[in-house]
Amino acid sequence: MEQIGQNFGFDQQITNEWIGANALSGGEKREIQDEGRYKFVISNFAKKNVKGGKYQGAPMAELEFTLGGTKMKTWLILNMDFKQKIASFLKAVFGAENPPQNFWEQLVGREVGIYVDKVEDSFTNDEGKLINFTKNEVKYFLDKTLEHEWGPINNPTVKEAPKQETRSFGGAVSQETIPPLDDGLPF
Repeated sequence: MEQIGQNFGFDQQITNEWIGANALSGGEKREIQDEGRYKFVISNFAKKNVKGGKYQGAPMAELEFTLGGTKMKTWLILNMDFKQKIASFLKAVFGAENPPQNFWEQLVGREVGIYVDKVEDSFTNDEGKLINFTKNEVKYFLDKTLEHEWGPINNPTVKEAPKQETRSFGGAVSQETIPPLDDGLPF
């Protein structure tokens, strides 16, 4: 197996400047995907607890997804307030809301369909400078039992169904338009 990265010894003087200089010279390449439907692999899973806020102390699953150089994380808070998100996740991974026994230990390495959103974010670094960046987020999970068109969504449009002819009992022909379908819905 080929080694990734450069080793350094325990006696290395590690400072923020050293980390910054080395990170810029050969750090991890981070790919950003356009908004759309993608098949990611669950690359990591950790059992954690919510640290603060309304759900402090609640059990939480931290999930990391990978597609090439794209990495994303999301969290599933194991609370009834999040039952829809949990059910969507289970349908995306196992194709059913009733997963197999001990399914948490079976997550890493599984493929999952995710609708990815491309968002702008920012943070303030140690020097007080505002850093803007683009990242991917999990918008919602895609049911494994349904067919999906994979890849970026360039210009999502509302599709209108063709007009259909219907006949009434009196024999007259009327034109009826079916309401447009919204592809942005998670179901």
